[in-house]
Amino acid sequence: MRSSSLCPLCKSVTKLEAHAVVAPWITYLCQIPNPCYSELHFCQLCDFQYFNYRYVEAEIDAIYGEYRTEKFFQVRKYWEPWYNKRVNEAFSDPTNSADQIKSRREFTQNALKAAGIDTSNLRGCIDFGGDHGQFIPSGVLEPHIIVENNSSEKGSGSNILFIDDIDDIDYQVDLVMNCYVLEHMSDLDLIIERMRSKVTPQGYIHLEVPLDAFKTCKFHRTKLYKAYLTKIIRIRPLFVLADFLSGLYRQFFGRIPWFGVVKQSEHINYFNEQSLNRFLILSNSSIQYTSKPDKKYKVGSIRQGRLASIIK
Repeated sequence: MRSSSLCPLCKSVTKLEAHAVVAPWITYLCQIPNPCYSELHFCQLCDFQYFNYRYVEAEIDAIYGEYRTEKFFQVRKYWEPWYNKRVNEAFSDPTNSADQIKSRREFTQNALKAAGIDTSNLRGCIDFGGDHGQFIPSGVLEPHIIVENNSSEKGSGSNILFIDDIDDIDYQVDLVMNCYVLEHMSDLDLIIERMRSKVTPQGYIHLEVPLDAFKTCKFHRTKLYKAYLTKIIRIRPLFVLADFLSGLYRQFFGRIPWFGVVKQSEHINYFNEQSLNRFLILSNSSIQYTSKPDKKYKVGSIRQGRLASIIK
């Protein structure tokens, strides 16, 4: 692990929002002791919220190497009984996920259109974290390249190339996509530069992030609350109940109740319109378009929200 009280975007000192625990299903996959503690921090300069426990490469491989596979599903469901197949397979089952896939593709295509970009003129697309390639906008010419941590498990399509690392691609394309990946990344320092190196001079980088930040209360910053987390996480039924009620309350009110569980799962960065723009400005990017926040968007039954930004 790495921990930091410095903002991952601007490197300024941040404010402690809450003590937290890393999700037990993650500690199991990563083979690290449970409880594993984290802290939720907030940067007043960037309007950016993040967990200070930053996953190292071995932990990232453990979490995403079998991401949303049956093993992943069973381990997670043991600690989150409400976690169902509909969420786990939200984008991987062509039959049951058609509406979810269509919604994501249309959101991307509408953002590109609003930015004045004709996809039929784009030569080549690299989709960073693009699953099986189902989110590449219609009309974009080949090559189509997917960069995935577990690319060897994806197989290969007739017109899709799967790569483990974006740095292994030795040519440029007109469109690089990074959708719902930034919130997972421990190191944000070089990602825009790495993507920019794969874009032609006339090309674009398309970004999408969820809008799933949440609020906490003063009690969550106290040592007493951390001691409370230590007690209940050792009693699985009690922890699961408190965690379930926390998630339910968060869905309706956007905050964790005082008795709830502040828990770090896959998402360790929480963007909004201000922090995403700040991130791009700090990376010397020319922002061509930012969508209106879509706060009603759901993945399965979980309200997540979404925001898109395009840089040239």
